[in-house]
Amino acid sequence: MRFIHTVDQIHDEGHMAHAAFGVSVRVVEILRSATGRVVGSKVLLLVGPGNNGGDALWAGALLAQRGVDVRAICSSEQFHEFAAEKFFKAGGRFMALNDAKKFAPDVVLDGIFGAGFRGVLSDDIGQMIAETQELGTVIAIDVPSGVYADTGLADSRQVWADITLTIGTLKPGILTGRGKEVSGVVDVVPLNSDYPETDAFVVDYSDLELMYGPAPILSHKYTRGVALIHAGSPKYPGAGVLAVGGARASGIGMVRFAGEPSSNVLQAYPDVIASTDLSHARAILVG
Repeated sequence: MRFIHTVDQIHDEGHMAHAAFGVSVRVVEILRSATGRVVGSKVLLLVGPGNNGGDALWAGALLAQRGVDVRAICSSEQFHEFAAEKFFKAGGRFMALNDAKKFAPDVVLDGIFGAGFRGVLSDDIGQMIAETQELGTVIAIDVPSGVYADTGLADSRQVWADITLTIGTLKPGILTGRGKEVSGVVDVVPLNSDYPETDAFVVDYSDLELMYGPAPILSHKYTRGVALIHAGSPKYPGAGVLAVGGARASGIGMVRFAGEPSSNVLQAYPDVIASTDLSHARAILVG
């Protein structure tokens, strides 16, 4: 079970080093997956005036130490000086927005605003986002800039992230509303912090296993249950695929599909049997 925390429920201002390290590790993994290399790859930082910008600069310093060519564009004349010092010492450099396209980054790391964003994005920042949005894989630190971390509402010029590396814990704003739409794949960068339990949480497969227990060693498809599913139609074949996928994820022993057409389902899940046989069926889903 992963709890979800609002901005007022988290206090992690002193964890910039841990956050930057976690971000840099994930960016290295993404670079290696996307480009096949780390050394010689390019990362462009979008840096804001606060701690989110500090996270980006410090992560950029760690990436530069790994042989990544790292440049930064600042959204204002203010930036996190301690993190910037590390960035410069590691070989990072600031650059003008006009040079971003020529730089041709593999990754654009969004550190303009984090969970504390309030208000609206300025025209200058909106332009920065617009001109860098398509230059590479966009990775947001904590929440995409322009998204309200507690609500999922967003400025119309917000960053549209491919991946969001949320710091320490999940935030409501990247799981609902516009924020969910623009956050892409969400990954939590863990911190050594004890966050309080809350009323909001995400259930993981491990929680279900604790609830229902692992399957007995000598169990088989009939002892674990059989589901018969009649879902979807020739006009809406995806409904059958979704229903069968959900049933399979439950840990049930066998899934039989009685809908039409069955070809899409069987192609997606070769272990499913196309059958109307009701014998042994413990559950029937019609929809």
